[in-house]
Parts: sequence; structure tokens; C-alpha cells
Amino acid sequence: MATHDLSRPNQVVVDAQAFAENLECVRSLIPDETEIWQVCKGDGYGLGLRVAVELGVANGISQFCAGTPEEALLLKGIQPDARVLLFPAALPEDIGDLSGSGIIVTAHNAASLEAVLRTKPDTPFFIKVDTGLHRYGFGYDPWHQALETYRGSGHGGLCGIYTHFGQNQADNLQPAIAAYDRFLDLARSTLGYQVPGMASASHSLFSAPELRHARVDPGRSLYGMLSPEETHGHRLVPVVSKITSRLLEVRALDKKTAVPIGYGGADFSGDRIGVFPIGHYDGLPSGQPLGSVFIRGREAPVIARTLLASIVDLGGITDALPGDEVVLVGQSGGLSRDLFAFAAMLKTTVTALHFGFIRNLPKTLKV
Repeated sequence: MATHDLSRPNQVVVDAQAFAENLECVRSLIPDETEIWQVCKGDGYGLGLRVAVELGVANGISQFCAGTPEEALLLKGIQPDARVLLFPAALPEDIGDLSGSGIIVTAHNAASLEAVLRTKPDTPFFIKVDTGLHRYGFGYDPWHQALETYRGSGHGGLCGIYTHFGQNQADNLQPAIAAYDRFLDLARSTLGYQVPGMASASHSLFSAPELRHARVDPGRSLYGMLSPEETHGHRLVPVVSKITSRLLEVRALDKKTAVPIGYGGADFSGDRIGVFPIGHYDGLPSGQPLGSVFIRGREAPVIARTLLASIVDLGGITDALPGDEVVLVGQSGGLSRDLFAFAAMLKTTVTALHFGFIRNLPKTLKV
């Protein structure tokens, strides 16, 4: 009887040391007293919610952000003592139940604010304001009325005002920062106290280090998902250090055999192929570019991809055998590539890989 998990032999290695180094880099950019709220949206950025939370807890983080009600409740179940902020994702009629479950909800418009103010007095919540993304958050025109509504309610649970600086604002952050300052200034003058702010953006920590708020949501930066260009010289390390599979099939082909173009590859006239069990179902592209992998310290081009498999040219690796490790990201002999190089090879982004590919594979936490 099997004593291990029965699944395809695919694995993503998540490096806890890389997370710790990235957190230290973030901490070096902010005042010592600033709270760090770790974002775990999208199933912990594709790492798995439990793995993402374990990374944070091991490094002293006790504040987390979730993207859906389901994630927020699961996160609270994993770490009951944690503070869990839910980004805008719930209907007004569900806000009471979420707050009652210990989730810190977000008011982002008049309807959600009214729902929050119907919860038990002093129940903590955040307000989100819109500084240019035009997605969620109060605009400036209704902002004064929202503040007056809150002040008149006597609720007392407001624990912060946050905004998201979008990636599309990275090259022109100053107008968004100025808009956020206006929101905070009006809130503080209307309510009569220094309402804490929270900047939510990965890139703004590096492109606008002058930002000083009581809380910060570093987003992708904790997971090493920002390129060197985005970090302005600061070094982040991808927490995904290795992605591997295994050859399930090695087969000799007649010289005239062709791998069907319908598989997403090109005509093949070599004499040996291998197959490993990762396909476009798992999030890799079904058409060109298909990239390459490392086997026994040598590079093998991927010549076709099906729903659940990738076919590689083993013409230059005559000693390859079924069961051999297939390295998509990481080191094999003298060859290596990191997650950024893998993304560039496939003409995609690290963020897209986290949510669309890495999320679908089993994870192993390397401590």
C-alpha cells in the first residue's frame, strides 16, 4: 500500500529563506514601527494559502490580506489569532456575517459602508479610496459625505484607510500619491484624529520610498515577483526556486516519424523523444514558444505539448531514462534558470506563472 501522495510526479519548491530575505529587504525600506500586512490573495499568490501563511507566521507576520471571502475564512481558520483584512469582494448583505466571523472587512462605497455601520460598534474595518485605478474605492466627490456618515454613526471601528497603487501607475506615481494624501488629509480633519493610512502596492515601496504610512501591503515583493527593473537596484529572490517533473516515457522514433503539429509543436525528424506529465491543462502554453527543460544537466527543447503532457527532443541526451528528473526552473548539472528566465523564455510574466501555472502544481516548502 502506498505511503506517499499518489499524484503526478510534479513539484514546486518554495524557498522559505528567500521569503525571509525579501521581507528583510522590505523592512529596510520602511520605519521600524510600520506594520506589514502580507497579501495572500489568489490562493497565496499561487503557492497555496497554507504555505503562504506559514511563510509569514515563521517571520513574525500576524496581519494578512485576502482577496475573496472564502480565502479570508480559510486564512482565519489556519491562523485564528491573525488579523485578516478582506479586500473588496463581498456583497453588502454578507458583510455582517464576515465581520461576525472575525474578518476585517472593507467599505469601498456607500452601500458597503452602510452595511459596516450596521455591525456591532467598534467592529474593526478599513475604508478603501480610489486614487486612479477606477476599480474599487470611494472617489473624492462622495468622500466628505462618507466621512460625515461614519462620524455621525458613532460606530468607532475604523482602523485605517488604504488605496492600491496599480502597476500601470508605476511610472507616474506622484499624482496618485497626491490624491491619496488629499483623502487622508480630509479624513483626519473631519474625524479629528490621525487615521492610519496603508499603501498597497509592490512597486511603490521601491519607486517612492518617501511614502510613510502606519501600515504597508508589499504585495508581490515578499514573494520575489518583482523584476530588478521594478525594484530600482534592490535584490529580491523568487520564492519559487525549483519546478520539476519526471520523464514517464522515453521512446525511439523512426527517422521519418513526425510529431503531429496539432499538438502545438513542429515537425520532428529526430530519433528519440521523452514525455513528462505537465501540459497546457496545467497552465503552460499549448503553442509556440514551448521552451525547453533540463535533463541530466543538458538542455532539451520541448517540441509539442498536449493537455496533460509535454514532449521533448532527447536527440542530444542519449542516456536519458524513464524516471529522470525534468527541471523547468532550477539547476541541473551546470545549467540553471530562475523563474524570471523561465517566464521570458515562454514570453509571459512571473505573475502570470504564479496564478496560472504554479498554482496548479503540488508544493514543497523548503525551510
